[in-house]
Amino acid sequence: MKQSAYTKLLVAMIAFSCICCSCAKDPDSTSAKNSEATNTKISSVADEDDPSEITNDGSTSDTQTWYSTPSNDNVPDKDPSDISPDNLRTPATPNGDTAALGTGNLSNGAFATGDKQNAYYVTYAGNRVTIMKEDRASGTKTPIYMTVPKDEPIVDSLNIVGDTLYFRENQDGSERFMLVRLNVSDGTFDVLADGEIDSFSVYKENLYYAENCNLVKCDLDGQNKKVLFESEHSAVPAKIAYCITDNRIFFAAPGDYDKDGYFFGKLYSMDLDGQNKSEIACGADVCNSGLFMSDGEMLYFFGNSEKDGMGLYSCKLDGSGLTIGDKDEPRSMNFVAGKYIMATDAELYMKKDSTGWEMIDSGNIRFGKIVLVGDDIYYIDQNTKDPNSTPVMKRESMHGGPVETLG
Repeated sequence: MKQSAYTKLLVAMIAFSCICCSCAKDPDSTSAKNSEATNTKISSVADEDDPSEITNDGSTSDTQTWYSTPSNDNVPDKDPSDISPDNLRTPATPNGDTAALGTGNLSNGAFATGDKQNAYYVTYAGNRVTIMKEDRASGTKTPIYMTVPKDEPIVDSLNIVGDTLYFRENQDGSERFMLVRLNVSDGTFDVLADGEIDSFSVYKENLYYAENCNLVKCDLDGQNKKVLFESEHSAVPAKIAYCITDNRIFFAAPGDYDKDGYFFGKLYSMDLDGQNKSEIACGADVCNSGLFMSDGEMLYFFGNSEKDGMGLYSCKLDGSGLTIGDKDEPRSMNFVAGKYIMATDAELYMKKDSTGWEMIDSGNIRFGKIVLVGDDIYYIDQNTKDPNSTPVMKRESMHGGPVETLG
């Protein structure tokens, strides 16, 4: 583990224009280049010759992947400034009633999630992705789903609701994704939707996702689909950055197209049914790709303003209090139960206090994306010098301890 001041990052940080360009090329949001739909190919562990037994105690949780709730874990409060190689403790076994999940998990890809009983995350082996279920108390790991062999397999946007895990899986050789519903107790699954789907989440008995540049809502079984917002633009298809907090959908409407492949547009909010849409005058244009999240009080996004230019911005939910951080901010940000974590593709930082951040680790963090489940940080390690290398899921406690290789 390393330790240094956040102010030492200025030379090493990546300029925001590179960030958005990386977002546009992120293979976690697009797969191969064929725009035509291919035949749906999907499999589970049940298709294997020797499937592992799947067990579940019937516990449920309404905590969603992208919404943070206070943690009751018996973990003593610790000032991040005290973290050093000499005083790192062994992480305590999580035993709270809920799993506090990172508010920014969805914005970071949501390749892991959890509830009071289990953690769920993806692992990689050659041309397949497996979803693992791990008992948080015993550490017992069980594979519950495996993709068929395909080029650049992607499984992300994990949302657990009771015994049902919802996620997104890419089609082979196309830019199309499937929304899959998996019963984690018996391994049965079905495909709820199929198309150019991005930014998938579950909130209050409904599915929400961006499809063909529109924001869409449907029932948990994929029925009663309704377009809540239809974007208007004349350039290439645009993603829509959005999050849900305080029973409102906050989103960036794609507007001005930039040559690097992303959009800047106005900030809006609307009811969960698409009604009462209103513009939020925050004083900055919002990037449609990359960081876009809320901790329930503030919105955080990459944006651009005449006064300060491009950078990481924050404002209150009503648009007031616009603030820009350092223009060379790390690529991603996430927070859970009052703990704020930032990352580049090489380093992890924890918010120390109002004066800045402290580096808590370094490594190969693909696209600088981090997912938080309880006190654990999940990230995908991949050799940036070899893009054909197999990704590796890794996990470490934000309180210290060894880095685990999960597969």
